[in-house]
Amino acid sequence: MNKHFVTLALALIGAALLAGCPASMNWTTARTLPRGTVQHTIGVEEIGIIVDHDTRAGCTVTATDACTYSGVGFLGIPFPAYQVRFGLADWGDLGLKVSATGLMSTDFKIQFLRSDALDLAVDPGIAWGYFVTYLQLPFLASLNLGQMATLTLGPRVTYMLTTASIDTDSYYADGLLVGGMINFQIRPTPTFAITPGVDLQRLIRVNGTSGDSGFWFVSFGIGFSFGGGADYGLGTQNQPPPPPMPVQPQPQPQPQPVYGAPPPPVGAGVQIQVAPGAPPTPPPGY
Repeated sequence: MNKHFVTLALALIGAALLAGCPASMNWTTARTLPRGTVQHTIGVEEIGIIVDHDTRAGCTVTATDACTYSGVGFLGIPFPAYQVRFGLADWGDLGLKVSATGLMSTDFKIQFLRSDALDLAVDPGIAWGYFVTYLQLPFLASLNLGQMATLTLGPRVTYMLTTASIDTDSYYADGLLVGGMINFQIRPTPTFAITPGVDLQRLIRVNGTSGDSGFWFVSFGIGFSFGGGADYGLGTQNQPPPPPMPVQPQPQPQPQPVYGAPPPPVGAGVQIQVAPGAPPTPPPGY
């Protein structure tokens, strides 16, 4: 393995572990939040590196010794994190996250396929650390296992930019990582979700030089989400109110039938007495 490549890779890895691992979880699925809703997530995450092979310095390769080594290293401290997501449109939502790993990040998820069984989206984002920046482009594919559970796969490409110092030399280093995440979200209620997940990325390119660094960035964690989540048809969450019931007209009372002979007409049977010389008096009712 190229020594200069390994040196720059170690510089990038050291900067990433000090300033925040690029494999931070976002505890989301491919389905976007409904417009106007807000979701809050608190969680914990652990970060580290995996070295699957590298060449030991000063070692001579023999038939019994390939001079390679492997190992796993984690910081051993759970890092708390907080995330908030805003539903901006039926097809897009915005996420903001702050983590004790030292990273602040934002992403904008755009969903282009929604169905009962499968959701697809892209979720470009940017993250800032003390002296490292990550530009990330994940593709999210969520398999909906009913209304209460979703399995999400998220392959991703990440560009990492940092400055670091090794001995008396200063390096302006950038790197390219490929990998992705997998999480499983459980929704016991319409306003509460639990999302454990694992994220893994491999460093494949440093300062324009491609090579197999042998280094993986890894993180795993769990998030607990509260508030308005994505609509999976569970309960009455995010559903519009039902239309008002139509007003039924009140029945009008029917007239009662009249039995017997009809009343005599006005003036019938009235005897009119007329005094001599007086004008005739009209009958009552006229």
